[in-house]
Amino acid sequence: MQILKCVLFTVLSALLYTSSANSYEQTEIESWIEYCPSKRLCFEHPASLKPASVQAIDSLAGQLENNKTVLHYDLGLYASTFRELTSANSAPIMVDGYKGKVLTFKNTIALTIEKIAGNDRFSMLLEYKDTLKAEEAERIFKSVKFNF
Repeated sequence: MQILKCVLFTVLSALLYTSSANSYEQTEIESWIEYCPSKRLCFEHPASLKPASVQAIDSLAGQLENNKTVLHYDLGLYASTFRELTSANSAPIMVDGYKGKVLTFKNTIALTIEKIAGNDRFSMLLEYKDTLKAEEAERIFKSVKFNF
């Protein structure tokens, strides 16, 4: 009986050690890369976001996506001001020396800068399929650089 108790104690100790060791595993931190769709615009984003095939007619626009996020950007005369997001929370932001607004609504967060150079304006929209990642979006927004 004493041997059986000793064996059970050893097995239980090993199982507890294994389960507690796995509970401290850190999630991998995603790397970020700089993306420059033209000489006029660059920004950083998580490396998992990949360019999607979209066609813009009169502006520098594009889309990046992964299985959890879709990022849209538009630099030009008709870039969105997101006036349709009437019930969104709004906050001011400075991006590369330009005054803009961040609009947050459900799992969507958007940046709009109404005047960049000439008549150009800029917009960026992040749609999260799960939960909103405001810190990630703000990091992307603040990394935007214009070259005019």
